[in-house]
Amino acid sequence: GKGKKGGPPPPPPGKGVVAVKTTEEQRKKLKQLHWDKVTKAEGTVWGKTNAGAVDLDYAELESLFTILENDALRKLVKNKDETIRLVDNRRSHNICIELSGIRMPFADIKAALVNMDAGRLTIENLQCLARAVPDDSERRNIESYLAGKHPKHRGVSDPTKLGTVEQYFMEIMDIPRLQHRIEAYVFSKSFAATRDKVVHHLDVLTAACTELSECDDFIKVLEATLAVGNHLNQAGRNGGAAGFKLDTLLRLVDVKGKDRSTSLLHFVIRELTKTSTSISTLSQQMEHIKPASALQVTAIKTLMEELTVGMKQVNEEILAATCEEGQTHENFSSVMVDFATRAEEELKELRDKNRNMVSELKHLATFYGETYSEDEPTRVIHTVMQFLRVFDRAYGEVETKRAVDRRKAKAEAAAALKHSKSSPGLSSPTKQAGNSRDKMHPLPGVSSELGASGAGASATGATEERSSKEAGLPQSSPSGGQRSASGGEA
Repeated sequence: GKGKKGGPPPPPPGKGVVAVKTTEEQRKKLKQLHWDKVTKAEGTVWGKTNAGAVDLDYAELESLFTILENDALRKLVKNKDETIRLVDNRRSHNICIELSGIRMPFADIKAALVNMDAGRLTIENLQCLARAVPDDSERRNIESYLAGKHPKHRGVSDPTKLGTVEQYFMEIMDIPRLQHRIEAYVFSKSFAATRDKVVHHLDVLTAACTELSECDDFIKVLEATLAVGNHLNQAGRNGGAAGFKLDTLLRLVDVKGKDRSTSLLHFVIRELTKTSTSISTLSQQMEHIKPASALQVTAIKTLMEELTVGMKQVNEEILAATCEEGQTHENFSSVMVDFATRAEEELKELRDKNRNMVSELKHLATFYGETYSEDEPTRVIHTVMQFLRVFDRAYGEVETKRAVDRRKAKAEAAAALKHSKSSPGLSSPTKQAGNSRDKMHPLPGVSSELGASGAGASATGATEERSSKEAGLPQSSPSGGQRSASGGEA
C-alpha cells in the first residue's frame, strides 16, 4: 500500500555461491539434500569458498539422483515381487553378505565341500559357510516349494524364481550332516595354528620359570636385600630373617634415606655394581618374564579344551561317515582319518607339555617360599616382572647420579690444576706442608738439613721414651726446650 516501504533487498550471494539453473519440472524429479541453510557467508568459511570453480558432472548427478517416475517404480517393484523368498529377511541379508565374499559359483562351493578340497576354501570361507547352513524349517520350506506344495506359493515350483540364499540352500542341502562336517573341516584346518599358539605360550612360561630358577644375578639381588633388611631390622622382631616374600622387593623403592632421594633399592644397586658388571643386564637375563606375565594360564586351558572338544567332534563324524555309503562319505573319511591320527598324537604331546608347565609353576612357587594358588598360578612371575620394571628405572637413576658426580669431580680437579698453575710462587702441597711444619716447630740446636743420623737419633729417643713409660719411670724433657723430635709438645 501507499506509504509502505518495500522489504530490504535480498543479501548478495556469498562468494562462490552458484545458483543452479533448473526448471521447475527438473527440480521435482531430483532428490533433495536436506540441510540447515547459511545465508550470510561474509566472515565465515563459506566466504572463502568458490563452489562455481568445482568441476562437477551435473548430468551424472541428475541421472543418479533422479526420482523414479511412477511407471519405472511400479516396474521395479514388480520385478522385486517376482523373487520368492522363503528365508527370514535379516538372516537372508547376512548370508548374502557372507556368500558374496567367497566369489564362487554355488555348484563349485558344493563340489569343494563334497570332495574336501582344501585348496578351494580357506578357513574364513568355511567359517562363513558354517553360518550359512539351512535349518530343518528352511529345508522343509524349500522342499515343499520345489514340490509345488508351499502354503504361500501353491502350484509354483520354479527354482529360478527363488532368492539368492534359497538357491544356495537348494544346492547344498543334500550334503549329509552338513553343519557338523563343515565344523569338523574348519577344525582340521585351524588345528595347527591353535596347537602352535598353545606350544608358544607353554614354552614362554617354561622359559620364564627356568630363568627365575637359574639367574645368579637375581639371587644376588635377593641376598643383598636380605642382608640390608636384617641389618635395619636387627633391633626388632623382623630381624634375623632367613628370607622374605617376593613382594618385599616392590617396597625397596618406597624406603627413602635422610636425603629423601636415595631409596633402599638405589643403595642395593649401588653396592652390587661395585663387584658385578652383569647386574645391569638383569632384565635381559630374564627376557621371558615380561611376555610370560602377559599370559593367562586359564586362556591356555581354554585353548586345550577347544582342541579336545574339536577332536571329539571329528571322531564322531568319522564314525558316522563309516556307517554310510557313497562317494561323499568316502571322501570325508579318507581326509579326516589321516588328520585325526596325526592330531591325536600331537594333542597327547600337548597335554604332557601342559602338565610339565604347571609342575614348573608349582616348583617355582616352592623355590621362592611362596604358596602356589590355582587362582594365581603365575603370581611369582607377575611380581618379578613388576620388580624388574622398577629395578631398571632405579638402575638408570644410579648411573645418572654417578655420571653427574664424575663430571663434577673432573671439573673440580681441572679448576684446582688451573689455580695451581696461576700461582707460580706456591710449591706442591706436600712440600708446603713440610715447610710449614719446619717453621712452626723448629728444633733448637738441630740443623735444618737433618740427615739420616738425625732421623736415627729421633727413632732412638722415641724407643727410649717408650721403654721409660713401660718401666714406670719419670720422663725427662730434652735439653733446651719442651719439643719432641716430631715437632710437637711432649
